[in-house]
Order: sequence, then structure tokens, then C-alpha cells
Amino acid sequence: MPYDSAVIQATPEASADAARLTPRRFCRSCMHDLAGLTVARCPECGRGFDPADHTTTLASAIPEWRRSLILKHGVRLAILLLVIVGFKTTAFPRPARLDDWRLWLWFGRPIGVMSLRHGDHTIYAHYWFGDELRREAYRADNHRLAWSIEDRGGHRYRLRALEADISSNALLSAFNSIKGSERFFGVRIGRPERAASVAPFAIEGDEVEVFSMLMRQFAFPITPFRLTESQRHVWTWDRERQRMVAIDVTAENASEFPVDDRDPTRVLIPKPR
Repeated sequence: MPYDSAVIQATPEASADAARLTPRRFCRSCMHDLAGLTVARCPECGRGFDPADHTTTLASAIPEWRRSLILKHGVRLAILLLVIVGFKTTAFPRPARLDDWRLWLWFGRPIGVMSLRHGDHTIYAHYWFGDELRREAYRADNHRLAWSIEDRGGHRYRLRALEADISSNALLSAFNSIKGSERFFGVRIGRPERAASVAPFAIEGDEVEVFSMLMRQFAFPITPFRLTESQRHVWTWDRERQRMVAIDVTAENASEFPVDDRDPTRVLIPKPR
């Protein structure tokens, strides 16, 4: 507690001692200069101090303008600083762009709708706390829906291409974004044989069914690999069945599927029962 009872005798010698005991020390409450006092109490705010205990005083003074600013506006400045830091770090929700308030950021996670122009289409991506739930593309000239893909929950997705000449990269990118990296086929995808769709199509199903549809439409060359040495199956394309299938990895065929640990945090899609 602040020293409150010490009284320095009011003699020239004692005053000199007091000045030496509190050389340029300052009050912890109001930053008043305490040097030369004969009573161990700040004359400005009344706070007690111990001349022998420097933890009860300050070693340097704050300029008058700064002291006045802190005393009068300290709480407001602290709140303003908190708000600035909150908006900067998105601890407080804020628009991702000041000219478009449809997409917000909260703790770095997008919430709302992000739009972008891609060729002849305007694409809208719908986010909820960082997870993309739906992506839609509308023709820029007439604003008609060209294609969409959405997360239906429970690893179920619905993909619709309502017209021909839909970009394979656009659909694959949308599917990968909505599916996320929660489950992973474990394949490297090359340049598709068909860069755009030739007719409308639609599919609703799990990751295997949706990706199989994309393979039938665009014919992506894929290279299966294993994420770990102990991986029991890999995914590949079955030309006869025209769908993705899981192949057991045995000691005999393990060399056909080299290990690729570039994506070690992803989880392999389970093999169908």
C-alpha cells in the first residue's frame, strides 16, 4: 500500500534530505513532482508514498499535455484503440471490402457472399464462418443461372450445369472449395481432355459420385498416390464402370502407387463398404 504516515521534519536539513530521498520522483496517480516535499503525500491528488520505496513513485514524468490527455480522455482512447485493433484483427466483424458489404470477416473467417467476374459469368460464393456452402454462376449479359454447386450436408452435394460450354476448371475449383480438404481422393489431376461441357448435366451425391460425373464430362487424367506407407487403398478411374473406384493396396501392387506426403494433413475418402 502507498506510504501514508511519514512526515519529514520541516527544517532546512530535513528538506534537503527529503529532496535527496525523492530526487525527481513523481506521483503514481497524477505524475506530480514529489522532490523536496516535507510530507510523504502528493499535494495535488493526496496519494501517499514512501520516499524509501521507489515502487510507490515514478522515475519520470509524463508531459503535461499527455498527462491531461490521459486523465481526461484515457477511457475514450482505450476504447478507440480496442475498436481499431478489433477491426484490424477482425475480432469485431467488419466488411471485407468497404465498397461491398455482402461479405464480412469475423476472426478471419468470411461470412456472407463474395462475387467475382470470371469470363462471361459473374460468380457468387456463399460463406458461413469460413465454410463455402454454395457457388453459383450467372451469365453477365442476361443474369441467367449457368451452373451451381452446393453442400447438402452429410457429404452430399448437388451440381447443376444448366447450359453447355461450362468451364471444367470452374466446376472442379468450385467442387474442391466446397468439399474442402476434410476428405481427399489422393490423386493428382492433369489437364482435361475437354475444357468445357458439351451439354447440360446434373448430379446429386457424395464426393465419389460428383467427381465421377466430372470425370465423365471432362476426362481429367489422374495419377493415384498414397499419403502414407500404411494406406490400405487408393482411388483411381475405372474406364469400364465410368466411375472412381477404390483399389486395395497389397504388398504386390504397393510399388504401383508411390507415397506422396505433400498433403499429409488431408484425410483419405473412406472406401465404400
